[in-house]
Amino acid sequence: MMKYEMKWVVVGVLGCLMIGEGLQAEDPAAASVDSEIVVKLKEIVAFRERLVESQQLRMQLGEVDSFELAVAGRTLSEARISLAKELGQQEAVIAELRELVSGQKKLLEYEIAIAEDGRRTMSEVGEIRVLLLEAEIRLLRELKLAEVE
Repeated sequence: MMKYEMKWVVVGVLGCLMIGEGLQAEDPAAASVDSEIVVKLKEIVAFRERLVESQQLRMQLGEVDSFELAVAGRTLSEARISLAKELGQQEAVIAELRELVSGQKKLLEYEIAIAEDGRRTMSEVGEIRVLLLEAEIRLLRELKLAEVE
């Protein structure tokens, strides 16, 4: 029984490592990365990727709207940012923040159009605008940090 359980633990760990294959350590600071944390972050990224795929399918079926898909995309970006930070991959953090800003801009445009139709309040649109501004600030900070290094 113990051998059987251990096999699945090994398979799970290897699967998580393969998912984040593109996120390899780039600098010496990443050498001190806690592998247990990395494995858990990769598992989170894998889960978030499946959630986005599920939401895309559900949107095609008319079960959810683009707002719900955008929320899933945002949580995926956040998970990828956490993983890249843990691995010391500043370029990957910046790339993911750019993706996050782009997604928030698209969502804001969509939500403004919906608000004009009366299906969203301006308060709800304002909340999305704040999320965009926060993402833009994070990106600017990360770009400034990259200039210093």
